[in-house]
Amino acid sequence: MIWWIMKNKRNIIIICILIFCLVFLFGFSCKSQMSVNKQLSLPNSDDEDNSISQTSDTSNVQQSVEETNSGSENKKDVNSEKDSEQGSSEIQELSSETSNESDSDYEDFIEYFIKPLNLNTEPELEKGFSFELMSIDESNPEENYIISGTYPGINGPSGSNYEKFNSEIIALIETFSSDFRTDVEKTNEEFSDQTTSEDWIYTNELDISSSVQLCSSKISSVIFLNYYYTGGAHGITLSNPLNYDMKESKIIELKDIFKNDSDYLNKLSDYCREDLSKQLQNMDAVPDEIFKEGTAPVYENYSNFVILQNDIVIIFGQYQIAPYAAGMFGVRIPYEELASYLAEGLF
Repeated sequence: MIWWIMKNKRNIIIICILIFCLVFLFGFSCKSQMSVNKQLSLPNSDDEDNSISQTSDTSNVQQSVEETNSGSENKKDVNSEKDSEQGSSEIQELSSETSNESDSDYEDFIEYFIKPLNLNTEPELEKGFSFELMSIDESNPEENYIISGTYPGINGPSGSNYEKFNSEIIALIETFSSDFRTDVEKTNEEFSDQTTSEDWIYTNELDISSSVQLCSSKISSVIFLNYYYTGGAHGITLSNPLNYDMKESKIIELKDIFKNDSDYLNKLSDYCREDLSKQLQNMDAVPDEIFKEGTAPVYENYSNFVILQNDIVIIFGQYQIAPYAAGMFGVRIPYEELASYLAEGLF
């Protein structure tokens, strides 16, 4: 091999060229490999863009999550506010129902007590007159009693003397309450050796209900129905009308309505007996001795009355003309039926 190379110069040149080519090829190969390695180890500009894009996407996702959470919290806050508002509305509604509870009780009172007595279910109010119901709430656990109910506060035009009428109403309420307390005190003293305040088996109760029937510059009237319970099988409801002469500022009694020399009691007795007999028949009841006694032409039998604009209503209490279960009765008499008996100037 060496002999062949040295034999001819041309051969030496060929060998040198081949060596040079091999060296060149080897160097190029190494450079390419290094370039590949470099590309693998360091990201190019596209990779950097991708990396930034990925980072940006990650940030956007994180921001989106934060916004979503924030939105959820805001939504939750809004819902909470809505829930709070809804709760407040319900409370207001309940409060409204509570404040309207007395109105509901009053409507029941009118329907089940006033209407059966043939009284006005709506008050007759002259222009300028109005009223509002005032509450009564007194409780004494030591003395074992409760006083509750309502009474009207009248408003009227200047000079109508409605303030004096209100004073009479309040005085009547105080009388009801005072008489009740006295009865409770007597009952407590009577059984003081048998019971103590811790051993009460019932509560003494006075519930005062009222209905305005007429308010005018001449006459105003209110009826009070008081449920009274101080022990026993059941309580009793007592009617207490208040008829007031607004001009003279005084309470109107039965004798003030009729002429002194008129036989008005017999007239009232005849009219009421006929009307009440029909009412009892509608209840499948028959008038008896109690009925005769309770409708006899006696002043006390007709002293419980209510003056209206065009009528007078006579109230008959429990036990007056029928057993307790029959309740109270009312007879409405038009003034035209009593025209020849009525006193002049009052109506």
